[in-house]
Amino acid sequence: MYEDLEQIAKLKFGKEMESISSQIRERVKEMQNEYAALTGSSGLRSGHHEASIGRAQIDGAERLVRALFQIWVDLVKRRKGHVSREDIAFISNRVNDYAETQKAHLHTTFSQQRMGSVVNLLTQEAEMRMHAVAATARRDLEITVQEHEAFPNHSSDDKKQPQTGDLGKEGKLTRRTAEVLNILIASPSDVSEERLVVERAIYDWNASHFSSTGIMLNPVKWESHAYPASGDRPQAIINRQIVESGDILIAIFGYKLGTPTGAAQSGTIEEIEEFRKTGKYVALYFSTADVPRTADRAQLEALESYKKDRQTDTLYFEFEDASALRDHLTKHLPKIVNEVHEKLDLSSRAGGLAPHLSGQVEGAGGQRHAATNSTTGLADIISELEDDLDCASRPRTGDVYRRPSARVWLENRNKIALPPEVYLQVKNVYTQISAWGDVVASGLNPNLGSIELNLIVSELRSSLPPLIDRLRKLQARGPEIENAVGQRPFVPGAIALPARRRWHDFLPDLNPKEIELIVVVARDKSGQIRRPKEIGREQLFVGNRGLLDSDNARSRAEWIGAIENLVSCGFLEVVGQEGECYQLTDSGYSAADLLGDFARWSTDQVTIEARYINAPTESLTLACSTVIQLPAVYYQYRVRPDTDVIRSEKEPRSLLIEGVDLRALNEISWRPTDISFAVSGTNETKSFLVERADDHTVAKFYIKGVA
Repeated sequence: MYEDLEQIAKLKFGKEMESISSQIRERVKEMQNEYAALTGSSGLRSGHHEASIGRAQIDGAERLVRALFQIWVDLVKRRKGHVSREDIAFISNRVNDYAETQKAHLHTTFSQQRMGSVVNLLTQEAEMRMHAVAATARRDLEITVQEHEAFPNHSSDDKKQPQTGDLGKEGKLTRRTAEVLNILIASPSDVSEERLVVERAIYDWNASHFSSTGIMLNPVKWESHAYPASGDRPQAIINRQIVESGDILIAIFGYKLGTPTGAAQSGTIEEIEEFRKTGKYVALYFSTADVPRTADRAQLEALESYKKDRQTDTLYFEFEDASALRDHLTKHLPKIVNEVHEKLDLSSRAGGLAPHLSGQVEGAGGQRHAATNSTTGLADIISELEDDLDCASRPRTGDVYRRPSARVWLENRNKIALPPEVYLQVKNVYTQISAWGDVVASGLNPNLGSIELNLIVSELRSSLPPLIDRLRKLQARGPEIENAVGQRPFVPGAIALPARRRWHDFLPDLNPKEIELIVVVARDKSGQIRRPKEIGREQLFVGNRGLLDSDNARSRAEWIGAIENLVSCGFLEVVGQEGECYQLTDSGYSAADLLGDFARWSTDQVTIEARYINAPTESLTLACSTVIQLPAVYYQYRVRPDTDVIRSEKEPRSLLIEGVDLRALNEISWRPTDISFAVSGTNETKSFLVERADDHTVAKFYIKGVA
């Protein structure tokens, strides 16, 4: 099946391998010369130097594996138009086999170069990274296939005319629609790997968010979307072909600014300025990686000057390598897309309402299509919301959860005339309905229950009746409201989006004191904090436990600040006499359910160790007062790589050691891997596999497992 592609793949990979191998040899040679200059005539390199050289060689091996993977993906796409499930096993096996070959080659190389004590560590790292790159390749294949299955008729690689639909599960023709946002990937020529990372991050977003948002991101690159033309400057032609139709621009800079175009310092800069002057979204990322000796100093200075200029009008991000860039994009894309989509949505409400009167609607992309009769569309939406209210009233039938519908809204949301404030209300309700549908689609067992689902359903039971009532009144007014909306002045951004406390999706950033308060109060049967006020003395009680240390003003201020913040978040409310008693709210109890991993242990010392496979164990015992276990922290946006509903982790579970000598902890030269301590009063020993957090102003360690 793939025999005809084997020879092509072999030729393409041979060329790629020659290029990458040459770059790595040059880089290793540079590093060896630098270390030789540092060590002088002795010629002896430290373990750190050996490890740096070895990691550069591992980096090269990773690039080779990724190159092979990309070549096979591109070839299969060119032949079939997309990657299907039957291709996953073949491509994955090819990548796995080559990763194993590289792993063996690296081990041989490290041994021949006599890298001393670091050979075993480098070999272990090479094994893990080759395994990781192969696993990532398979995951990317799965995402690509899911993307095609979710939106088969709009593949960026498929040049066929879009079809009108496909066959659903019951054999009926069902229509798939999506709002497409074009993301222009702009950069000079020195960041080719990073350009692929941006494209991959965009496809990841599609696989995770398309089903719930109806939005599809289309990566646009000059090499794949521009075409031959004449009669103007090359960059001006590119601007007409791909820049003007873009909705978002992501620009990446390495150590070059680019080639002047006659109108700007470089093509990338001209594209950025085209976006900026039209008010479109621009995201800038600058590399902080080591600059090769062969870099053009004039280009580097020009880039630094441009970066400095942008500090006055742009919030940009920096990245150390391709992996860090991907992490940034994973975090930023949901927020960028949400902001751009809201702007386009509000603009279409302002500029796209008048066309209802002429029977046409203009969408975000500027394309017009026949409008649905507004009154008819509103009646269908009301009917759908009534059905969803019935589902919310009886969310399960026997052992099966009922699934709500958002189909009518998705088909009519850009075609129906509603007052802006009502439109936003309806949109927010359907966001909750979509979240409900996602939970049900995850295959949740009703007998196990779901706090998240219960909260969504509870909110909808209270918010849907008044909204349906309001929509019925608008429907009764008929054409009158349509004309009123069409004539009503509306400024995008003038309406503040309502604050949405959806604690079932995520929690706001809480400090350790706030987390502890929520958990401790939720565990107390009264659910209250008492704050009796006496002259010259302040107290704070949860049950019989006093929280305030009368001798520590800072601790006192932190506890009081925690209470005030939790009140502002809606987790606590003041009851009884003003300021003397606080009650945990429904949202507070729901938050406590998400913070169940919190724990506090009293101990007088903690042992921190670094355990190696091929070297003696390092160990340090420090006095302390308390060890706190903090729950994982999540981003607001959920990630759905398959059909499961999961949350995107911002920070894993962690240990916070209080009362420890930070100076002594920060002076250790090794990397901690284990922490153990005995709990005071019980002598129970707690042991954890850990990794220290980057913030060394606190003794914080991320939990990797239980030892």
